[in-house]
Amino acid sequence: MASIQKRTLDNGQTRWLLQVRKKGYKTVNETKLTKAAAERRAREIEMAMDNGTWDEFATAEQKSGNTSLEYFIHKYLKEISPHKKGGEKGVINETSTLNQVLRSPLGQMDVYRIKSGHVIELRNVWRDRDGNALSTINRKLTTLQDVFTHIQRDWRHENLGNPVKGTHFSFKKGGATKPKARNRTLSQDELVTMRAALDQCQSPYVRWLFDFALETAGRRRELLENKWVNVSTDMSCLKITEDLSKTSVERFIPLTPTAKALLNTIKEHQKDSPSEYIFPITEKAFVEAWKKAYKRSKLKGFQFRDTRHMATKMLTDIYPKMQDLAKITGHEQLETLLGYYNEDVDEQVARMSQFFSTKLL
Repeated sequence: MASIQKRTLDNGQTRWLLQVRKKGYKTVNETKLTKAAAERRAREIEMAMDNGTWDEFATAEQKSGNTSLEYFIHKYLKEISPHKKGGEKGVINETSTLNQVLRSPLGQMDVYRIKSGHVIELRNVWRDRDGNALSTINRKLTTLQDVFTHIQRDWRHENLGNPVKGTHFSFKKGGATKPKARNRTLSQDELVTMRAALDQCQSPYVRWLFDFALETAGRRRELLENKWVNVSTDMSCLKITEDLSKTSVERFIPLTPTAKALLNTIKEHQKDSPSEYIFPITEKAFVEAWKKAYKRSKLKGFQFRDTRHMATKMLTDIYPKMQDLAKITGHEQLETLLGYYNEDVDEQVARMSQFFSTKLL
């Protein structure tokens, strides 16, 4: 229970003494300039005690009573977001999402008062007013969920629940409609057109990275930031280190003859000015060059990440077992790869006949 008393100092100035007593806690005494400030501070202390975040070993942030979501979002964007693997693009996406949260009523609430219902209200606004795809909304919710995870784990609010859990759209039977997976590939004519547009880039690395991605199914960052030290001496294998891998799991990619030839071409190109990087071009420079080349090509609906889909489809012929292919492409869920193994009935019958013909021989 809090009590507030007026005090007059020897110099005639007025101060307000607040005192908070609660069983299990030491008495808290503080002085404020105004009665309103004292009342507000008393409420903050009582709320912190009720929430279990007030103790003599608490951090200054906790004792200040500042547990608004806005405070923690700014802290997250400053301390956590810049160090995640998504790089500059990831920071931009997370900043955009969390700014939307800040502009909503949720952004001004105390984190201990936020319930799943409040999150669902925001989720429905994103769906109905902003017209976001359900998969996009789930990515936004994942970002917000990560904020609460860091509040609990890193900023000493262990008693705080995570109201975002359970609010994602479900794509299971009876739930929301599952978004269609991307299935954009280039025909041979389109491939010629795209390469011709890439050849007009100032840097040859733009075209080389495109071709190398088509042979390895590597993600853009995994290839763009990779180094020669991760290439085997005979150029038969490329290592994707933990710090580059999206899943933080080291893996190895066996290289096709075309991929080996590309590496030899790049090695020769770097003879006079060696680089530790296979593709010594910044992500920003690559993205800008890619956008211009894509515009020149006049193709529609194709993105650089679609090279991973095309390469994975090609690798299914080499690695018929999904478990083997997953170790190369870095897919965590085998279900994701299932769509690449889509032989029609005629192909399946032919494979059966070939197997038993070989066995009889």
